[in-house]
Amino acid sequence: MAEINRPIVLEAASGEWISSREAKSLVERLCQVDDSDAIRAICRRAVMVVPVMVATWSRSEDPHDYIDRMDYFSEQEPDNTHFSRTINRRAFTEICDFFVVLEQHKDIGVGQIHHENWATGDFEVTIECDFSDVKLTIVGLQFDRVALMRSFTGGAITSALDHTENPRKGAGRPASPAWPQWIAELVSYIHENGFPAGEGSQGQESVISAVADRLAERGLECPSRATVQTAVSAVLDRLRSSPA
Repeated sequence: MAEINRPIVLEAASGEWISSREAKSLVERLCQVDDSDAIRAICRRAVMVVPVMVATWSRSEDPHDYIDRMDYFSEQEPDNTHFSRTINRRAFTEICDFFVVLEQHKDIGVGQIHHENWATGDFEVTIECDFSDVKLTIVGLQFDRVALMRSFTGGAITSALDHTENPRKGAGRPASPAWPQWIAELVSYIHENGFPAGEGSQGQESVISAVADRLAERGLECPSRATVQTAVSAVLDRLRSSPA
């Protein structure tokens, strides 16, 4: 019983989260594989090797007919620890089963996929857990970019958030090697298509996604979303403030 209750400590995340769409494109480029093989590779590494995060994770349980729901679940409390790096075994099993279903897809009867969209990061699946059918609804699935790349390259990947110099010396953080290509692609995109009308954050997502897609088509890596979002915001604010 003590072993069952002992928490599992997972590798800490780097903090550079990328969307499921970006993660899939990254694996396709790194490994030169197709869409389905990239998804399988990501699912096999998720949680244990590559930290994951979501915007929302909800669940509903439907106990099998031979289980008395009130008796069986009377001692259980809601659990929201799926994305903590120290995770209990029930949450760990549930999130791992989610990725097993995605990896094996409809090939065998380990679960049922009701909705799967790697472009938006939204999923809805059913798994079997502790004599119940558990329906999981996931919105905004993200993966740790540094851990994902390291899992395929086998070497140390420098995070864009890391400092190579002592921050007290004022050296700041190094620029991502993908930064110059991203800037060039942003300029090219706005030159060809103009910039979206609106104010504030309106249009940011469309520009970020379009530039990432154009880089992917050229086989180039895109900096993390957190890195480029501030730049896109500043560019759009400046362009919108200019006289027509």
